[in-house]
Amino acid sequence: MPVTTPRANRPPNSQQNTGPTKQNGEMSKPNLFDNIRKKRKRIAAGSGERMKKPGEKGRPSAKTFKNAAAGAKKYKKK
Repeated sequence: MPVTTPRANRPPNSQQNTGPTKQNGEMSKPNLFDNIRKKRKRIAAGSGERMKKPGEKGRPSAKTFKNAAAGAKKYKKK
């Protein structure tokens, strides 16, 4: 019989969505752009996935991108 470790002691799976992320000391949910960055990272690692083309089912619409950009924080250039 294999020995398993309690759930609390297991490291989180890097491929799994871990829920809220911490940004600037505040907890926030992963947003559209976070999800896009994560997918690009998986693709670069060789997951076999691909980005969807415009018009394909499941791809965010132009309106979705516009709404996401409106809520994004503006960063200062260094």
